[in-house]
Amino acid sequence: MNAKILVIGIGAIGSMVATTLVRCGATDMLLVDYDVKEPENVCRSEYSFVPGVTAKATELANRLAGVSPFVNVAINQTLTDFFK
Repeated sequence: MNAKILVIGIGAIGSMVATTLVRCGATDMLLVDYDVKEPENVCRSEYSFVPGVTAKATELANRLAGVSPFVNVAINQTLTDFFK
């Protein structure tokens, strides 16, 4: 089975769900979140303090690629703009 997973909202819970799914073998994921990572909420999510304030979707996509070389992560900017 080749499932495609959509994760809307990748803050504290969404980032942990996405990371867990990739660790369990998920290989095709679409991330949607319009927010940026800020230092005060890093402790509750799968983000690090470095590289500072960045788009959550971009940083999580990079982190997931570091967890598994087989994952294909896309960011849907159209949906992101819609939710904004």
